[in-house]
Amino acid sequence: RKLSTGPEMTRKQSVTFEGGEEKKDKDPKLQKKDSKLEEKKKEKLKIEETSEFQALVQRLNGDLGKHIVDTLNLKEFLRLISTLGYDVLTQNELESEDRMILEYSLSIQIAILLFNKNHIEYFLDIDNSPDNIKNSKEMIIEGIFCSKQANVRKYFTHAIYVLAKSTSGYKSQLTARYFVNLLLQNLPSSEDKSKVYCTQFFDLLCKLIEETFANSSGEEEDGENSINFENLISNIVSTIKKHHSSEKRENLFFVDKTLVGLLNLCDRILAVRPELKEVIS
Repeated sequence: RKLSTGPEMTRKQSVTFEGGEEKKDKDPKLQKKDSKLEEKKKEKLKIEETSEFQALVQRLNGDLGKHIVDTLNLKEFLRLISTLGYDVLTQNELESEDRMILEYSLSIQIAILLFNKNHIEYFLDIDNSPDNIKNSKEMIIEGIFCSKQANVRKYFTHAIYVLAKSTSGYKSQLTARYFVNLLLQNLPSSEDKSKVYCTQFFDLLCKLIEETFANSSGEEEDGENSINFENLISNIVSTIKKHHSSEKRENLFFVDKTLVGLLNLCDRILAVRPELKEVIS
């Protein structure tokens, strides 16, 4: 085969020689396709479980799994994980290992609470018993407003939503109502600089209010976790009026997350209690 030797030689004609054999340049499209195939293979390897792991799961589905769980002190385990999470959140910096600890510890906590719902009151200290965990509320609030990592805020809001949603049939939505009250007690304001990153907070609160109270009349709400929506929306409107917005005309891309969140919260409350429109009109 005759090859061009001058500068006019095109890319298609170019060749390299390795070990005395001719090797043509690979088409960029084929390279891209091969790269995608390699990525898919790697993802598949991540998802697929080894035969040893599958065998272990098979054995744990029987009496062995129940026996192992019965030997664990789940209450003490919850206490240790909660303390660990709070300690990690309150340190100065978060390393990648710390984020992994928070993610896995949250997953374990939710798994335990869904496995045995009787531990929910113990974990959240709903009845203020001296035997309950005392730092879980602080850990939850620290995680939701974590200023060091957006992923941590996502872990916590997602975990709380999953727990509230999955226990909707437990004691008249006790978990969801508790979380709504806890979040309402920690509403961000323009004065509180520790709650600047509040987008996930308001998204979670609005979703819980909508899904928890949409089908309730309001007359049936009583007890510690009841909500007086009339007083609530009046207070929020008052807060909005006093709010000092951080938005500037010269920076159209900056959004006052607290103000937007409060407005969205009002909108969600009026969606579940439309009769309150007269209160704020």
